[in-house]
Amino acid sequence: CQVFCLLGASWTSRMHHQMGEEMCKEVYNKLGADYHFLVELFQRFGFRFTAELLLMLQAHFCVHIFSALGADVVSLLFRDLGVPFASQLFLHMGDSFVAALLAGLGADFCADLFR
Repeated sequence: CQVFCLLGASWTSRMHHQMGEEMCKEVYNKLGADYHFLVELFQRFGFRFTAELLLMLQAHFCVHIFSALGADVVSLLFRDLGVPFASQLFLHMGDSFVAALLAGLGADFCADLFR
């Protein structure tokens, strides 16, 4: 995780794109099984790095990652990261990106996420 932070969001984004959506979906699906690792990972990345990375990946790619994790895991992840982290993350990503991400995830996913 520290390696990715040192390499930067741009490098990490390019790596994700080179791996491809299907491989990333598989990796994040497996990471979702270790929820505590994900919380620690995002805490170490911080909201700025995470926002930069997600923006560089673009909304449609992020939809695949969040879908692979599932609404339950994403909901727990944001709950444990806390409101300040989530609000700063969304603020840095911008309202149009967040809207595109939520639209891509669909109504059922969002309803499960917001419960």
